[in-house]
Amino acid sequence: MKKRVLALLLAGAFVMQSSAALALELDVSEDVIEEDIVLTEDTEEDSGLVVDENAPESEEVTVEDDVQSITVQDTATSGTCGTKVYWAYADGTLTISGEGAMNDYDYSPWWNLRESITKLVIGDGVTEIGNSAFEDHSITTAELGKDVTRIGEDAFAHCSNLESINIPDGVTRIGEYAFAYCDKLESINIPDGVTAIERSTFRGCYSLKELVLPESVHSLGGFSLQDAWELTLTVRNPKCEFNNPGMVGGTIRGHAGSTAQVYADRNPNITFEAIHIWDNGTVKTAPTCTEKGVKTCKCKYCAKTKTEDIDPINHKWGEWEVITPATCTEDGVETRTCKNDKTHTETRPVTTDGHKWGEWEVTTPATCNKDGVETRTCKNDKTHTETRKIPATGAHTYATTITKAKPGKDGSIVSK
Repeated sequence: MKKRVLALLLAGAFVMQSSAALALELDVSEDVIEEDIVLTEDTEEDSGLVVDENAPESEEVTVEDDVQSITVQDTATSGTCGTKVYWAYADGTLTISGEGAMNDYDYSPWWNLRESITKLVIGDGVTEIGNSAFEDHSITTAELGKDVTRIGEDAFAHCSNLESINIPDGVTRIGEYAFAYCDKLESINIPDGVTAIERSTFRGCYSLKELVLPESVHSLGGFSLQDAWELTLTVRNPKCEFNNPGMVGGTIRGHAGSTAQVYADRNPNITFEAIHIWDNGTVKTAPTCTEKGVKTCKCKYCAKTKTEDIDPINHKWGEWEVITPATCTEDGVETRTCKNDKTHTETRPVTTDGHKWGEWEVTTPATCNKDGVETRTCKNDKTHTETRKIPATGAHTYATTITKAKPGKDGSIVSK
């Protein structure tokens, strides 16, 4: 942990150069963090104090006539924090972007903004988070890009307002004290690929309720879980080494006979719950389209078995096929068959479209006193016909024949 100055006591009154005295009391406890005090070169010679050359240039403390005064110069809001990595601050959000690894720090370039930063966004492309990069900041949420592989030592230590953070799947190392004293953090994910929970990583995380360690984690470092009183810790690796992680309460979930159980059994305030990692199972009864199947699963680490239902595979229907075509007056039938089981079929009606009539055609013309007939034929089925009468005209049309009279014989006029 970075050493911090706990208190600065200035005594004496520079009344005489020969009698000038400065008393400084330091407390460098790793568990207590107070404000950093940095003396400028102007006061170093007179006071006898050593200047921290790594401190940000924008914050300085001068001693004048028994009075400590702090001069804060203009604070930058953007810059570089790696060879190709950049930072920018605006409206409470600190954004880290670019490619490659961040630098390691004692004091980051944005140190003077630490109380104003409430949200952290690290973009894709950034691969490593530097040591102490965000230590003792007011961050409440942190979003890490998918390319991060390493979280440095003390990276988020003493971020007492941090409530949530996502750890990308590609992270393989989380450094010592990385999240120490993040006392509002309730849960955090550990990706597959992380091989160890290092010394004091989650020390002082009083609110931590749930932590799941994948099989890749093979060791828990000293004091890594110190003060996590209500933690439920799940340990997937049955041979994970417990190197005095400091967990003295809560629940440990692990495999029967594992190192997790051994550790829990040695601590009367820790409850142990056995877990199992099941294989894919052996099918005992295959499922059908409509009925469940049954399989038996075996734990990878002990002899325990269990049975599980297998969901029905459901029908996999083929295309509809017409079995009985529809006619002009009657519905037809079509059927489809399940590809999983050909004994499973489904039918539905093919709705009739009715007649599709052609034009009316006169088959018997009407006369003056007798009705005629006209007929039309269905285009779908020529055996289907329909007739209707053509009413008689009711009017005669006469032809007149005139025969001229001849000697001795009368003529005539005939109309019919």
